[in-house]
Amino acid sequence: MSTYASFERHKQKAIEHESNVHVWLEDSSEVLRKSLADDTLHSGVATRVSSASKDLRNALAQQRLAVREYKEASRLRPRDVETKERLRSACMVYSRLQAALDGPKPKPLRRFLAHYNLSIRYWDLGKAK
Repeated sequence: MSTYASFERHKQKAIEHESNVHVWLEDSSEVLRKSLADDTLHSGVATRVSSASKDLRNALAQQRLAVREYKEASRLRPRDVETKERLRSACMVYSRLQAALDGPKPKPLRRFLAHYNLSIRYWDLGKAK
């Protein structure tokens, strides 16, 4: 297979993966909209939310595949500007999806505790500022 044909194939596969990402995200947003519209709290809502989470994980996996395909296409044609831009945007979408799926990171409490313990110690020694 020629380099150009392989490049086009990788680019086409990446576009397919990105379209699959859009489908998965639309499905998960539709499921979440339905669960938010449902006022009653019962087991059906929990299964819908877990289904939306699964859809997000599937979208993340498809986006990972798209990034891989764009990297391979970029490797085959390193001077193709359009592919590099698509790779950059695909990496940004991937990192945002990963951050959305992971949720917020917990704030570390050790630094506060260390400062607090030192301030108490200095207060007890009469060296408080």
